[in-house]
Amino acid sequence: MYIITNTDNGKLYVGIATGRNGIYQRWKNYIDNGHDGNTELSKLVEQQEKRT
Repeated sequence: MYIITNTDNGKLYVGIATGRNGIYQRWKNYIDNGHDGNTELSKLVEQQEKRT
């Protein structure tokens, strides 16, 4: 289990990474596509991109 803190608004995102490669694979997927298929996180990424 892991927690990501949004330093802009203080909101927390709690995630879990299971499977053979666990957290390593999860973070690799985040690096590759920004959201790893997580629709809520994908929305946040899109909102942030619109700000910049």
